[in-house]
Amino acid sequence: ANVYDFIDTFKEYDCEALQLKCGAFLATNFKSLLTGERIMNCPVATWVGIIKSDDIKIESEVSLFRAVMKYCNQFKDETRDIALTKLLPHIRWTHLPVEFL
Repeated sequence: ANVYDFIDTFKEYDCEALQLKCGAFLATNFKSLLTGERIMNCPVATWVGIIKSDDIKIESEVSLFRAVMKYCNQFKDETRDIALTKLLPHIRWTHLPVEFL
């Protein structure tokens, strides 16, 4: 078992403190987790918890934006729109370079 399995189990049994610990682990290891595909299978709520964390470790906000778009683009139509609606508000838009926007 790994943190991905634990976070779902903790959520199922309403163990908020343990769920937050798993979320913190995912946030602080987010950059390295992006090299694998397992993070792409996490629910949107897990992604929200990760990207809104002050502890997130990522190369840049551009990298975060690209990761969010890659994650959301794996879904079709309405599901993608829901994911984007939940995730994009947590992008730190003021940290994106003007030329990127």
